[in-house]
Order: sequence, then C-alpha cells, then structure tokens
Amino acid sequence: METNEIIVILGLVLMTILFVFSIKMGFEHLIKNYKKEIEYYFRNIGHSIVDIKKTVGKEKIKNPYKRDFQIRPFMISPLVIYKYRVVLTEVNGIKKKNWVEIKICYLLKPKIKFELGK
Repeated sequence: METNEIIVILGLVLMTILFVFSIKMGFEHLIKNYKKEIEYYFRNIGHSIVDIKKTVGKEKIKNPYKRDFQIRPFMISPLVIYKYRVVLTEVNGIKKKNWVEIKICYLLKPKIKFELGK
C-alpha cells in the first residue's frame, strides 16, 4: 500500500467514527425523551408523577441549572447539549415542582441531575 491509500483509509475510518457518534448524539437529543429514567427515579424515592414537561416561557427563568450560552472559536457542532424538564410530583397529597437536567455528550452516556422541589 502506498502512503496516499493509507491516508484515505484512515480518513474514511475517522469520518465513519464521527458519523456514528453524531447519529448517537442526534438520537439522544432529538428522539429520546428520558421519560422512563425520570419515572424510575421518582418512583424509587416515593413520589408519584403528575406530569413531565419541557420548560417554556417564564419557567426557563426559574431554572436552578442556569447556564450562559457560549460560542467557542472553530466550533463546528455542539460538544455538549443540555435539556431541561419540569416534573410535577405528588407526595402525601402535596404537589411539588422538580427540575431535571440532562447533559448529552458525544463520547459519554447522558447524565441526569435531579433538583427536588420544596
């Protein structure tokens, strides 16, 4: 094999790996809704779920996980995506508003953080 052929093969392998991780991240961000994981967590701590919804309007201001938007030089695609959910639960007849942060990265599993309401 010549040097040019080796470079082409390595380039194709690299492009394939990047494509697979992009598909994985796209699935986790756009298609997967993480409802099962959220329900499982709250069921284990004794809460019954009333509703799971996306943050909209004025709720975004009250988000305990506030992050500033940053633009990095030479950024082709986002390396980390954050999704937020509001979970309304009921414990002993008392309704609570809980926050969930979902952090999605290229090479890591999504991480879910829970902020329990008072």
